[in-house]
Amino acid sequence: MEAALGVKPNRPGRLGKSPYAVVRYANDFIVLCDSLASAQTAKGILQDWLRPRGLTLSPEKIHIVHLRQGFDFLGCHICHYPAPNTTRTGWKLLITPSQQAIRTVRAKLKHQWQQLRGYPVRVVIRALNPLIRGWANYYRPYVSSAVFRRLDRWMYIRQWRYLRRQHPSQSRGWCYRHYWGLFDPKHPQSSCFGDRTSGVHLLKFSQFSIQRHVLVRGTASMDNPTLKDYWQHRQAKSVKQLTPSRQDRMSTLT
Repeated sequence: MEAALGVKPNRPGRLGKSPYAVVRYANDFIVLCDSLASAQTAKGILQDWLRPRGLTLSPEKIHIVHLRQGFDFLGCHICHYPAPNTTRTGWKLLITPSQQAIRTVRAKLKHQWQQLRGYPVRVVIRALNPLIRGWANYYRPYVSSAVFRRLDRWMYIRQWRYLRRQHPSQSRGWCYRHYWGLFDPKHPQSSCFGDRTSGVHLLKFSQFSIQRHVLVRGTASMDNPTLKDYWQHRQAKSVKQLTPSRQDRMSTLT
């Protein structure tokens, strides 16, 4: 596909000069073009390339849009925003969690809160933490800090709703003393929601620091045996985002 579009592989630290840029993930892809005419040309090239392979572009899913309109891709919203005082071009590209992705994760978390009404707090936390960790790790390479903070505020409200049902006759102060504390050794100055008996605590989205994605070097493939060290080095960074027990398991597999 990239060869048909004339895309040239980039060298380390430098992009190749090509008429198009392609971003692929499984059977989802986007083609970045410099004009409407070149976008229409790319669409024709891809239709011709797919036809002998028994494939077609889906009319319902293929769209040509300007970056200033923005579009969703793999749960992210990609858009050019005005930035007249901070950039040379006057525009800045931002990749943020899509609104649909935010609604979906909130629905999943809300469902867990409702399903676990009446359960001990440690059970609730152990059910919620994998959702929080997975979602935050997926979106931490993007412009997600503001979204993470909003989700934390939303979760704070859910925590109090849970406690009002668990302890309807107790005061707010009593609930705070029994369920908030410095449970997280990684953030010893930050009070969080948790269980004093077991020590488990609810993760916060905002505690996952933003870590920008590093582009894969040129045409590097995981199937190339000569690049084993390169891929192991990249994967070692990803393993650090997992829980300690899974880090040990992944290190053993490696």
